[in-house]
Amino acid sequence: MVISKEVKKMIEINGKVKEFFGTIDGNEKIYYSKPTWDCGWYWAFGYLGNQNCHYHLSGFADGRNINMYDALKEDYDLNPKLENQLWEFCELVQTAYTLKKAAEV
Repeated sequence: MVISKEVKKMIEINGKVKEFFGTIDGNEKIYYSKPTWDCGWYWAFGYLGNQNCHYHLSGFADGRNINMYDALKEDYDLNPKLENQLWEFCELVQTAYTLKKAAEV
């Protein structure tokens, strides 16, 4: 699978900078935190939010009977760079969570 530059930038492993993810409720900007190693052993991954709220991509569509793609499209006015490649982003996020779960065993 070829990963686009935009999606690769959003899932970079050691970055600390937050990327603009989209807006919620019409005008509240939400940011995606790139994955980090916290406390030297914990892989922090899939955080969305801003100074007022905090979400996790891991359970984003849980209990809603829809997939992550549809849930994100329904809840956010997404960054156009992300929206154009949302399927790829969702597949990579789900793969990363699968790998994280396996690594924690």
